[in-house]
Amino acid sequence: MISEIVVPFQGSFSGSVGQGTSTRRVGSTRTGQRMSTKPHNQDSGPLELWTVEETAAFLRVPVATLHKWRYLGKGPRGHRVGKYVRFDAAEVRRWVLSS
Repeated sequence: MISEIVVPFQGSFSGSVGQGTSTRRVGSTRTGQRMSTKPHNQDSGPLELWTVEETAAFLRVPVATLHKWRYLGKGPRGHRVGKYVRFDAAEVRRWVLSS
C-alpha cells in the first residue's frame, strides 16, 4: 500500500522557484519492511523537503556546486525519495549555522 504525504513549501525564494507543494510517496521497502511516515526530525510541524534547485537557491550557490558537495560528502545531507534527491529544510539550516 502506498500513500502520499503533501508538504507545503513555505520558502521565500524569487525567480523560477516558487511556492507549491512537495509530494513524497511512502509504503513498503523492497525487503517488505514498513517505512515510517513520521518526520525524522522532532521539530514541530510537518517535514519540509526541498528540491536540489530550492536548496541551491536558499544557499545561493549553483546547482552544480550542491551536486559536487554531495559527491564529496561536504554539503548538507540529501535524502533519496525514489529517483529524486530532497533536502530537509531544518537540516539545511542547521548545516548553515554549523559551517
